[in-house]
Amino acid sequence: MLEEPKQLKTVGSGRLWGTSAGEELLDFLGLSTLLAVEEFSGGEVVNAGGHRLVRKLQGPQGEIAYLKQSFRASGGGLFQSVLKRGKRYSASRLEAANLLRLGKAGFTCAEVLAFGEDIKGLSEGFSFLLTLEVAGDDLETYLSGHMKSYCRTEDHDLAVISALVDLSTRLINLGFYFEDLVPKHIYLSQDKEGGVVLSLIDVARLDVSKAKSVARGAKMLAKLNVNLPLAQVGHSSRIRFLRAIELKTHLSLFTSTHEETERLLAKRRYRFVLSPYTRPPNPKLLRSSNGRQAWVADFVDPLKLAQIDAGPVDTFEFAKSEPEAQMLVVEGSHEDIKLMVNLHSALSGWVKKSDLVGWEIGSGDAQQSWAGYCPADAPWLKDSLATLADSKGAILAHNLSQVLSAFLQVGVLPGHDLLGVLKWQNDVIIAEFKPPFRTKDLNVDSLGIQLAEELTGILGPRKAESLVRLVQIGRRGPLGSRMTLVR
Repeated sequence: MLEEPKQLKTVGSGRLWGTSAGEELLDFLGLSTLLAVEEFSGGEVVNAGGHRLVRKLQGPQGEIAYLKQSFRASGGGLFQSVLKRGKRYSASRLEAANLLRLGKAGFTCAEVLAFGEDIKGLSEGFSFLLTLEVAGDDLETYLSGHMKSYCRTEDHDLAVISALVDLSTRLINLGFYFEDLVPKHIYLSQDKEGGVVLSLIDVARLDVSKAKSVARGAKMLAKLNVNLPLAQVGHSSRIRFLRAIELKTHLSLFTSTHEETERLLAKRRYRFVLSPYTRPPNPKLLRSSNGRQAWVADFVDPLKLAQIDAGPVDTFEFAKSEPEAQMLVVEGSHEDIKLMVNLHSALSGWVKKSDLVGWEIGSGDAQQSWAGYCPADAPWLKDSLATLADSKGAILAHNLSQVLSAFLQVGVLPGHDLLGVLKWQNDVIIAEFKPPFRTKDLNVDSLGIQLAEELTGILGPRKAESLVRLVQIGRRGPLGSRMTLVR
């Protein structure tokens, strides 16, 4: 039986709600007031971005819970909640209400233990949400083949697809529009009979209407479609998935989903997942106590974090293997460093690249952002071209085709010359991403012209023309259609 959180305490403009289990956990952690929750810095920071921190906690009985702290200065979320509910709800209270609504409708989702908010006038202020851990691993981990408790097989794939069809169908038929229906928000586990159970998390952006809608259903399915990597879910599986939902909802969703998919793919952030090869899961990150700094666990001894947690970063010796290597630090705007980090994640398995070691995304105008990487011990491609044997032309062209298609597909190019970020070693191109970047006016024709001009300056017109003719740039979208690459 789903327990409704009750109001526990009111102090000034701050209010706090919780279930009996939630109240017990808050008392165990010493978080009896909203101010205590706001100032809490314990647990393990597992996610940090913008105005939000997510901490992993352990309760008195060994249960795992997640505390989401939201620090908002604006009131944009309040305006949206007034439009939808007629009341001023913080983001945390809105997500708690959505989880309770989904639970009452029969969906499996994160269990709400407690939430609180401190709304002051037009400012949302501080709010928090405490939820119990959901069982299993997210769909992204399953698709990558790294889920230990449920290995990826053909039979398991069919069971997961069937469960995903049922989940999507129920959401559409009941009028739910989950704007963030993406693999990392769908958790997969098994029931006692071995059947697949799908659970939902992070449902702040959920809306509901009395009638099912083609437009809203297509938007939700398109978002899921573009966030499923091409290497892990093929074209035919996507099409069968959409056709199955059409049959169960009695709505003509395929064409609308296809059009919405094309619209989303015109935005760079939705092309980050379109790697044609299997991407490894995100490495385990070690985060500083404020959640701003992140370090890849494979490179940094956790004990060394204390040395860099509070101070500025210049260079930092880290143990990658023998011998020790030195991290190079790139400083830049918040947007440039965030883009650099995203590129390293998006192009894993697609482009061979230098290793990203750690980063910090600053907050506000005063704080600088930085990222550190381990440079590849290889010569620059520009320096290698003059002595490259003619017999290597086809191999180089294949490498250039792959790397430039990857750049173009995610909608990012080097800010200056293309060859200036590429190294050449053992017949393979290694990319070293660093600002500045170019994200506008990108298309195949202009990229070909720029490549020809740069190669001509090094090889001369004749050799450059022969090499450029071998380079083929272009990819297809998730539903098999040609992607729109011109921005």
